[in-house]
Amino acid sequence: MNKKHLLGIIISLIFVYFAFRDINLEEFFESMKEGEYIWVLPAFVAMVSSFWLRGYRWKCILNPVKEVSINSAFSATMIGYMANNVLPFRIGDLIRLVAIWKEAGVSRAAALGSIVIERIFDLFMTLAIFGLALLAYPHLPQWAVVTGYAAMGIFVLLIIFSIYARSNIETIVRLNKKIIGKISDKAAERSEEIIRSFSDGLKVIHNAKDLLWLVLLSTLLWLINILWVWFAIEIFDLDLPLSASLLVLIFIIFAVSIPSAPGYVGTFHGFVIAALVFMGVDSNDARASAVVMHATTYIPVTIIGLYYLWKSNFTLKSASENAALIDQKK
Repeated sequence: MNKKHLLGIIISLIFVYFAFRDINLEEFFESMKEGEYIWVLPAFVAMVSSFWLRGYRWKCILNPVKEVSINSAFSATMIGYMANNVLPFRIGDLIRLVAIWKEAGVSRAAALGSIVIERIFDLFMTLAIFGLALLAYPHLPQWAVVTGYAAMGIFVLLIIFSIYARSNIETIVRLNKKIIGKISDKAAERSEEIIRSFSDGLKVIHNAKDLLWLVLLSTLLWLINILWVWFAIEIFDLDLPLSASLLVLIFIIFAVSIPSAPGYVGTFHGFVIAALVFMGVDSNDARASAVVMHATTYIPVTIIGLYYLWKSNFTLKSASENAALIDQKK
């Protein structure tokens, strides 16, 4: 078993242990029975809508490099996120590269660059949500505040680098060869490919209109994510304000950013429970909410992803093998 896979499983088991170690099963199942599961439907709709918008935004990012249909972008997106739910190593992004190449002929470099740009916009929205959550809940745990400010610092550095890279990419490449090349020629080649892929991704942001459009799409996408959390919270009538969705979403972002077993099992549940208990929710209600909330994202993403995988005559085995080859070349 790969060491990274083993580490993810161990971390997930640790989170499962601490999240459920003192559970009262009778009270937990009583909480589960009291859920108003009519709210699962809007939660499903919100989740699928957010992924459709994610696919559409990806199409907009890719279009200056290669014209891509919304169906191809959405299909590849769902296949990639489904892979994260069922396969180890967080291989989903690499499988997205394979899927979009197979669907639309997008090169590895262009697809990789576009995903980097996606991450920048998502980081921007994460910081905005973190800021709003901090206003609503000024006494957040210290680790959450420190992590948020660290992400803010990384975002500022990325923006500075992006502005400089738009017109100085060759200078950056030469500097990369000079510094990284002293350590390893192979590492220098890999880092150069990442730098050039990032530069290709920046091509979409060639005027203020395109930038504003991507910001608007990202804002709408994350507003829908907030609604998804709120719908999931409403299943158990936790009597929390809409602002609670901001805090839970930030904790979910923390959960999916650390190593874990496939599907973010354990880490997702642990962080959601921590957020809800922090806001005064009963621990059994918080556990029930975490389990169902996880299901409202895991089930639709996995089913739709498997459908598109089947429709594309693709297999998880072939996708994983191709993704592994890409990973070796990165």
